[in-house]
Formats: sequence, structure tokens, C-alpha cells
Amino acid sequence: MGKFMKRKGEQGVTLVELMIVVAIMGIVVGAMYSMFNFQRHNYTVQDNMAVLQQNVRIGLEYVVKETRMAGYIPEDIPGATNWGMEPSAEPPVPAPHNDGIVESIEEATASSIYFQADIDDDEWTDAVRYTLDYDASKNSTNLIREAWNWDGGSWNAADLDGDTVADGPQVIADNIDNLVFTYSVLAVGGVNGAGYGDSVDDDGDGTTDEAGELLQWNFGTHGSLDSDAERRYIRNVHVRMTARSPVQDGKYFHPDTGDHFRRKTLTSNISVRNMQN
Repeated sequence: MGKFMKRKGEQGVTLVELMIVVAIMGIVVGAMYSMFNFQRHNYTVQDNMAVLQQNVRIGLEYVVKETRMAGYIPEDIPGATNWGMEPSAEPPVPAPHNDGIVESIEEATASSIYFQADIDDDEWTDAVRYTLDYDASKNSTNLIREAWNWDGGSWNAADLDGDTVADGPQVIADNIDNLVFTYSVLAVGGVNGAGYGDSVDDDGDGTTDEAGELLQWNFGTHGSLDSDAERRYIRNVHVRMTARSPVQDGKYFHPDTGDHFRRKTLTSNISVRNMQN
């Protein structure tokens, strides 16, 4: 029994000391959990931002690369394999875009563009339309691309590689909140009453009636670009695209929209160098 007896000078742990230890351990564990939660939130935000930036970058790259080719019609080029085989009617797109007139830029609005060009370098004309489409199942708006390929006798729905596949509209990028096109039009007489010889500074550089002066088209002031007589003079297309994160961040508040989605906007100015009078 002697060896179990309390030795002189030895003391046990009091309840107060035990409570202090437990409290300190709770503080340490709480701090570790807060740091872990903070790091996890940051990782989630960075992951969502990476998806967001990839969506808007890929979407913009598609629009810029193909729109830049607008007006490149190989069937019009002497010496080309298919010279003289230009399509005599527009692709089968929904009204009001099918007016039966062959145009390099078939549609130019603030939210969509539809043009003809040989985008896949097969010496046959392609027709491409970009716009936004709302997907109710995912509650998101997507950038879509509709494409047709001319084979010398008819138009065929085409996929992203130009193969003849009736896939319909293709989603290029999802969660695209906004797509805005603006246009610079060669200011010549007869274009909506503006142009060379009207004593107007169309391009805003302080000089009137310059050769090659570009009018910055304003849909509110100048109306719609609803005829080939106007669209044929488009020389630059400016595109602005805004994407949102795939999920909301409860710790973030967007100052403009009032929701919890993060957003990224990219812009590009496209010179449509193949457009001719």
C-alpha cells in the first residue's frame, strides 16, 4: 500500500487548471478551424474565378477569330478552286435574317452578329451567327454559335470543325451574362444620312470629311443596321463580353447586380479586313 501512497510534495490537477487547459485547447482548435475554413473559401473562390475567366476568354477568342474573317468569300476569288460557286441565297436561319440577299454581314445588332466567311479554310463559304441564349434548366445564359457550310449546291448545318452535322446551335461558353457588339462604319454618303461630304466629324477626332473616316454607330441615334446598304460599310466590330462565376459566393456582394456572383469582362476590337464596298 505504501507505493500507492501520495509522496511528499506531489499535487494533483485541480479542476480550475483542467478547465484552463481545455479552454486553451479550444482556442487553438478554433483558430486552426477558422484558418482551414478561410483557406478552403479562398480555394473555392480561386477555382470559380479560373472557370469564369476561362469561359469568357474562350468565348471571346471564338467570336474574334471568326468575325475577323467576315467577308472572305473564296468563291469570289478568281483562281480559287470553287470560284464562281458563290451561294445564291442565305442559309436557312430563322426570320427575319433570311431576306434572300447574299451579304458578307447578314445581321449586325447590339446583341448578335451573323456573317459569311471561309472560317475553316476549305475554300467553301461558311455562315456563322453568334448570340446569347438562356438555358432555363441551368438558369444561365450561354454564348451560342450557329454555323452552316456551303458545299456548292446547298447549305448544311456544321459543327465546330466544319463537318456536316445537324447539331443545331452549339454552346461555346456558359454563364455569359452580357454580350454587346458595337460597330464602326465607313462614313460615305448615303449611309443613314451620314458620311463624307456632310461636314460632320464622324470619328470624333476633330476633323470633318476625312477620307476613310469611320462613324461610330449609335443604335439610339442612327437606328438599326438593318440593310446591306449600311452593313456593307462595317469596318470594325467591338465586342464586350461579361461572364459570371458558376456558383454564388455568400461572402461577396456585387455592387451593380446585387447578387453574389463574381464577374469578369473582356473586350476586343476586331478589324474586318475582308469587307469591301
